[in-house]
Order: sequence, then structure tokens, then C-alpha cells
Amino acid sequence: MTVKGQSRRRFLQTAGVSAVATLTGRSTSKAQGPESSDSGAGAVLKFELGLASYTLREFDLAEALIMTKRVGLKYIALKDFHLPMDSTPEQISEVAEKVKEAGLELYGGGVIYMRDED
Repeated sequence: MTVKGQSRRRFLQTAGVSAVATLTGRSTSKAQGPESSDSGAGAVLKFELGLASYTLREFDLAEALIMTKRVGLKYIALKDFHLPMDSTPEQISEVAEKVKEAGLELYGGGVIYMRDED
């Protein structure tokens, strides 16, 4: 979709930047989109988007890593579908190494529910 020469992606980028700027009290006059990293007044806050592997729960770990990389993401949080809660330290290290070899950064373990205090 284009509106007067503006793509949907560019529209959403601009809307997102404007929303962040409004919430942080920064000007958007110099805003060029999420890729901008100016540190002066009117700079755009840069953030990185990651993926919770729950999104890809129907796929094994190898496929989930490939898909995450394919869509251009760099960060992944693994849910117990891809790294079971009862994994040994060795298994955790193996999975962490697979994530690293895939060119991704492991940043979390997804939502972890505690059924009791133990």
C-alpha cells in the first residue's frame, strides 16, 4: 500500500518513531526512522527487536533459528519448546552454542511460570 508515495513500511516506521518521541518528549524534526542513531536533540531512540521462540513452537530449534535469521532478527528468547526447563547445564550450553553459531544472540528464557515457591 502506498499513500502519496509513502510505503506502508515507511508509514509504520514514522508512526512508531513519532510515538516513541512523544512518550520521551523528544522532537521528531530530525527523525529519519528506526535506523537513525544521532545522539543530539531530536535523535531517534534505537531499539532492537527480538523473537520469543514460542512464536515458532511448531518447529524444531534448528528451523526456529533459521526462520528467526531469515526475517532479519538478531535476538531470540527460547521457550521450553526449544530449551526444556529441566535441561542439564551441558544441554543448555549446547543450545546456547547453536544459537551463537546461527548468528543470533540468546537474550532470555521466555515466560517462566512458577507453580509453587520451590
